[in-house]
Amino acid sequence: MKLALASSPASVESARKQPAIQVSNLSIVFDTKRGQIIAVDRVSFDVAPGEFVCIAGPSGCGKSTVLNTIAGLEVPFEGEILVEGAPVYSPRPDVGMVFQQPHLSPGSPSAATSPTVPGCSESPRRKRMPSPTI
Repeated sequence: MKLALASSPASVESARKQPAIQVSNLSIVFDTKRGQIIAVDRVSFDVAPGEFVCIAGPSGCGKSTVLNTIAGLEVPFEGEILVEGAPVYSPRPDVGMVFQQPHLSPGSPSAATSPTVPGCSESPRRKRMPSPTI
C-alpha cells in the first residue's frame, strides 16, 4: 500500500512559500512630550511555518515592540505585518502574552502561589511568605 498526501503537490509547494509571519518595512513611532521617537526603523523578516526564531538585541532596541505589533497590541507607523497571509490590525485571539515583569497584585492569590524560576531572585513578597510543608 502506498501512502499519499491529501493535497496536491502544487498546493503543498505554495504553502511552503508563504511565511507564517511576514514583517515588511515595519516602522513604529511613539509620540512623547519631547516629540516623536522612532522605536523600530524599517525592519523586515519572514518566519516560515514551524520555524523557531529568536529576536536578540540590547535593552531598548525594539524587540518587544516588534513582538507586540505582531500580536496586534501596537500599531505600525509604516509597513505591514501578515500572519498566515492576513494583515494584523488588532489583538489576535490566538496569541498569548507573557510579560517581562510580573503584573500580579501583591495581595492576589495568584501572586502568593506563583512559581519561582531557578536562578532568579525571589520577589520581596515571595520572601515574606512561609515555606509550605510537604
